[in-house]
Amino acid sequence: MRSENPASLACKHAALLAPEVVRAIRKIRGFAAVVDADAIRGGIEACVSEHPLRPGTRRQAVVHEAGHLIGFEFEDLIAGGACVNGPPFGRGGWGGEAWRYRERCIEHGPWANDPLAFIREATGRLAGPIAEEVLGDGHALTSIRELIEAKLLTARAAELSGRDGGFFWHAALLRTAAIVERHANEIEEIAEMLMHRKRVNRDQPSMRRILERVRPALVALAGLSTRSTELVRLIETAVPSFDALLEAS
Repeated sequence: MRSENPASLACKHAALLAPEVVRAIRKIRGFAAVVDADAIRGGIEACVSEHPLRPGTRRQAVVHEAGHLIGFEFEDLIAGGACVNGPPFGRGGWGGEAWRYRERCIEHGPWANDPLAFIREATGRLAGPIAEEVLGDGHALTSIRELIEAKLLTARAAELSGRDGGFFWHAALLRTAAIVERHANEIEEIAEMLMHRKRVNRDQPSMRRILERVRPALVALAGLSTRSTELVRLIETAVPSFDALLEAS
């Protein structure tokens, strides 16, 4: 059987991902936002052409979801649980889902104009892909939708703060990588539980004991490993920016 042309595959992936990113933009910036779906699709296609999406292994999936849980817990979003699903799932390979108990309704309500709420949301999204690559030998850019959403969240935080979006994006990546490295043991322990159970939740005593060790605090950015530093640089340059589009909306 002939394998699909890489350019055709990138186009297909972009067509699948673009509507999800459009929905994310409208949630972050308001459901009345005018969004150029063609521009979104083009940006995603360019990214996945250069960095093709790869099916995840079970090991990568459990580390990814465990990373999300630690990101939620660290940001006081309160990790709820996670599950992983074996092939066939999603777009191939293993995948999963992580959820939290505390929802910050960034599209309306008391957090709508709080830059910190958007930064916390970004951390939750970044922690999975970064953990997968740093600790699970995965490929962070395969989670391009989550990375784009995190970048959109930091852009909104920067806009609300009157600061530069690039600075916020860089800072969020460094901070999340530091959180992942600081809590690598907790991520690995949750991942090991997911390997055996396929589903974990906060109500399990073993999970509670792990999460109790996660405490919001300053993280040491200067002590990042070379691998994390290189990953931050890669994500920072590879993930497409839709700033001009957002300003127009």
